[in-house]
Amino acid sequence: MKIIPANDPKFIRYKADLLHHSKDISPLYQETNSRYYRCYYQDDLADISFCIELGSTAVLLVLLTAPNNNLISFINMPVQFVWHHQISEQQKKGANKVAIKHLKQLMATSNASIFYQESSQCSLSEFGQFLLKQHYHIQPFFSQKISLTLDEQQIFTGIRKIFRANIRWGEENLRFNIIDKSTLTPGDIFDFQQLHIQAAGKETRSDESWRIQEQMIVAEEAFAIYGYLDNKLVSTGLFPYNQHECYYGVGAYDRALFDKPLAHALVWLAIKHAKGLNCQYFNFGESHFPGIETQGGLPSEKELAIAHFKQGFGGNFQSILQFKG
Repeated sequence: MKIIPANDPKFIRYKADLLHHSKDISPLYQETNSRYYRCYYQDDLADISFCIELGSTAVLLVLLTAPNNNLISFINMPVQFVWHHQISEQQKKGANKVAIKHLKQLMATSNASIFYQESSQCSLSEFGQFLLKQHYHIQPFFSQKISLTLDEQQIFTGIRKIFRANIRWGEENLRFNIIDKSTLTPGDIFDFQQLHIQAAGKETRSDESWRIQEQMIVAEEAFAIYGYLDNKLVSTGLFPYNQHECYYGVGAYDRALFDKPLAHALVWLAIKHAKGLNCQYFNFGESHFPGIETQGGLPSEKELAIAHFKQGFGGNFQSILQFKG
């Protein structure tokens, strides 16, 4: 088995193939989504990702960027292992051995720890075992996901009762547009940006980051939904997706109308649209609970309020193990 670094001409093809066929990779690791995070975090660190090649096939992709402040991540996201969808256990064992040896050397030469996490629903990975043997400790957190393999009525029944009433209000009073590659028009993303600035009370990120999010829609890595009340834009949401899952990315709502349930029908429409795109899950991201510490300690009141809103849409809470060196 051979390491193929990011500067090898074969790497781009291998990476695209593995990302396309992966059944569990987050849409946030797709090409245009990654460019958004580079822009958002103003991250110009070198891409030191690599593939493990067996014959003329890449059996493993490891996504990571150069160390920063003694930490190795992938653009401030966890280092990601992306396996070939038809790899055998013997091939996986061999690829793990090569990858772990390479990462161990990288950690030693840079004197850096690795930002890594994995689901606790499966057996602990070989890389997870390796990190624990390096005296890493584990911080668990919860990710909220709705299975889109359920029928629409089952999903709707799992939503909090008051939310179902709010969804009906939105369906009766709001007009929605789904913005995808085929319906995107010039200025659409600017309208989203202006509502976001109005809702936040300030400009929180660069114009370039919004242009990249527009490119995410063009690249079919995201869709947006706009909600109108009396022909005025009052709610927006952007939802990155791939063939595996759809992710609740960012939303903005008219603060002057917070007495009205502007978000519920929009999120419900996003869930239904993601199901129509054959996504397997709708991912709300990290879900906070009182008394359970995360990266920054106990969750704030704002974080708990956001979690309470998201939890109203139902689904399951998957335990994720975050490894800290």
